[in-house]
Amino acid sequence: MSLPAPPSTSRPTHCGSCSSKPPGTRSRPTASASRCCALLAHEYRVWGGYDRRGLVIRSPEPVDFHPDGKTVNVVPVGALSEAVAHTGVATRTVGVYPDARKAELRDALACAGVQRVVSLGGAGGMPPGPPHDGFYPLHRLVRWVNDE
Repeated sequence: MSLPAPPSTSRPTHCGSCSSKPPGTRSRPTASASRCCALLAHEYRVWGGYDRRGLVIRSPEPVDFHPDGKTVNVVPVGALSEAVAHTGVATRTVGVYPDARKAELRDALACAGVQRVVSLGGAGGMPPGPPHDGFYPLHRLVRWVNDE
């Protein structure tokens, strides 16, 4: 009796990080211009590409398109409180580091429209049940019965 072959350590081509839409075509001119502009390398930088694995753009001002399709726009700020101006109702989750600064920013972020404030890196571990996009989605999936 032979043992089964060990599982492959290569990443499947159908995994989540490879199967999303490529970044929108509107992002290409800005990203290409940023990549080609060596004189402004201290302000603009682009990591990644249009191969569906992700694109990160660091720029002094927010990009003029909605960063979708695994596109992230990083805008450096002098103080964490300045970052609140770059959020709104389209900002679902904000990660804050260090954790001690969350309480300081929470009210301003909520007033700006942010729905969830987490420790940096904690955005993926949301338990079932809490509100999402302004409502309780699990409540819509059940029929409530009162026994009075």
